[in-house]
Amino acid sequence: MEKISENYKIPSLKESIISEAGSENAWNRLVETSKTHPIIARALKEGLYKDSANALSGVQATIVPNIYPNLFARKLLRVVPTVNAAERFHVGKRGYVLKTNGVGQPNTAEAVGRLGTPIDINANLIAEGKQSWDETFREDFPIGILDFVTSDMQGEVIKTENEDVVTLLNAITATDLAGGAEQTITNGAPTWAQILAMIATFEDGDYPDVCLMGKTEFFYLFQLDQFLNGLYDKGNTFDIPNLSVYNSVLRMTFIGSSISGVVTTMVNSRRAGAMVLRSDLSVIPWTNTEDGKYGLRCRERYGMGIVKAGSVARADY
Repeated sequence: MEKISENYKIPSLKESIISEAGSENAWNRLVETSKTHPIIARALKEGLYKDSANALSGVQATIVPNIYPNLFARKLLRVVPTVNAAERFHVGKRGYVLKTNGVGQPNTAEAVGRLGTPIDINANLIAEGKQSWDETFREDFPIGILDFVTSDMQGEVIKTENEDVVTLLNAITATDLAGGAEQTITNGAPTWAQILAMIATFEDGDYPDVCLMGKTEFFYLFQLDQFLNGLYDKGNTFDIPNLSVYNSVLRMTFIGSSISGVVTTMVNSRRAGAMVLRSDLSVIPWTNTEDGKYGLRCRERYGMGIVKAGSVARADY
């Protein structure tokens, strides 16, 4: 699996459940109640797992690895696991935090704190996806292709988390950015000179290592000879299906996205901000006995904030 953050070890399902609940009792209850769930029961019947605890972990291991490579928020921000409702950071120049507006409403960002003042990043944001089936599907459930039949659920989680980090980065006031202003990048056709000029806005020792851009701009990079020259080292990683490529000359990972609002944004991922992670991705079975439907729910709980806006540069198309 692709490394998400240098300081972060991906937890097991059991660890995620206990982290959010604060007790192992929550995990024990889930193991017990899931024994009769159609998916878990089918997996046990086919002899794929020895018990429901292993089956739950197996379902998690089947689905979650397909989600992680698409979560570019975790490449732009430093992942900070926590068992607390919030974590405190000290601001470098200017800070921003993402705030929840309630279920079904888009999250918004606001400026908080000045140089040296503490800010709290609350882990009160939820990304959730849900997949449901009825009794007809139960009879012929293809347990071996769980990753395929849960693609909609996966997409909902990916979209929510990535939209949140785009909202956060776009909320930074231009004068707080690296260089004190937005930079010029040609819409749809970035030039090598523009990319270098954007990097040059960062202070010494604070240079960017990740660049998020629109899908059109991302693919246009492959028409630039100077960019291609940085792709030939053996250590380079190419992940075109997930729109991610590492350029060894610039020592920067370039990520493309079609999410609304994305503009070319460079980040020093070690210093710009943090994603406070209270509960990582957890795939949990659910059942509705009233209408005979059942399925899986994928959920995570986190917070996002910028603690050093000057470690971010953003384009103005």
